[in-house]
Amino acid sequence: MAKGHVIYNPLAGNGTAEEDAKQLGALLDGDMEYYDMTHIINYEAFLGSLEKDDYLLIVGGDGTLNCFVNDTEGMEIQQEILYFASGSGNDFARDVGANGNPVVITKYL
Repeated sequence: MAKGHVIYNPLAGNGTAEEDAKQLGALLDGDMEYYDMTHIINYEAFLGSLEKDDYLLIVGGDGTLNCFVNDTEGMEIQQEILYFASGSGNDFARDVGANGNPVVITKYL
């Protein structure tokens, strides 16, 4: 069974992203693990430690998503990537029609 890995930016959403991540994770089926993205030093090693059928849920704002994209540039990511907007701007979420729900963003990466 796929396992969820939730990456959040503790500074996003005026400091609410961690709480948002845990509330959202409680609503999703399956086993979930939570990671403060400011503590992930090597995304290649981090992503390599996940199973191929696991999924990654990024919780934060546009800046959080931008950091993830920049830190994983050029990597072949095996897992499905979802995004939940929990920032103060959330322009990307509006652009893809997330409407307050997690949205699959794998194709955009």
